[in-house]
Amino acid sequence: NEESIRVGEQALEMASQLGLDEIRAATLNNVGSARGAVGDRDRGLDEIAEAIDVARAANAHFEQCRALGNLAALYWTSGRLREAWQLWVDAGEEAERYGQSNFARWFDGILVNKEFEFGRWDDALREPPPADGLMFVKAVSHYTRGLAFVRRKDREQAAAELAELDKIAADPELKKITVATFPGEAVVKVPENILDGTGSD
Repeated sequence: NEESIRVGEQALEMASQLGLDEIRAATLNNVGSARGAVGDRDRGLDEIAEAIDVARAANAHFEQCRALGNLAALYWTSGRLREAWQLWVDAGEEAERYGQSNFARWFDGILVNKEFEFGRWDDALREPPPADGLMFVKAVSHYTRGLAFVRRKDREQAAAELAELDKIAADPELKKITVATFPGEAVVKVPENILDGTGSD
């Protein structure tokens, strides 16, 4: 990440000099996220917030939504849970407004997972798994629903959610996906293994 920051700072300087605001927004987001990952959270938060402003001014809606999601994630890992929650809600609304449907589905999936983490199991179960769309969002949904069913001691439904997660984990298309630089199949195996272990208690 230190190397990513160094290279990103160079790219940021070039984008600023050339007036390439969409690239500047993307780079601010990348550098800010990398800083947050190495523990420089305050500076990372500032840079991602600046990325949002730059993207909004440039009408770069993809970068705006991406930065909103990254800022919410950094809020969450910094312990600012309520702020993160509200920002994910706002990000979803922005994504819908600007036709960024993949981001809208992504943020909806995240919010279902956070409902569970806040202990709102019934709310987490209220939203059915997406019938289509992003494979990783579907995986998060089945994982979250599976854990919620475990908490409600409904092992049959938990097992059904695990079976759906198994199907996603076995899908060869998952090999083409990366999540935060990690292979999608590896990322999905983590909740799959957790749910499998939880469901067998």
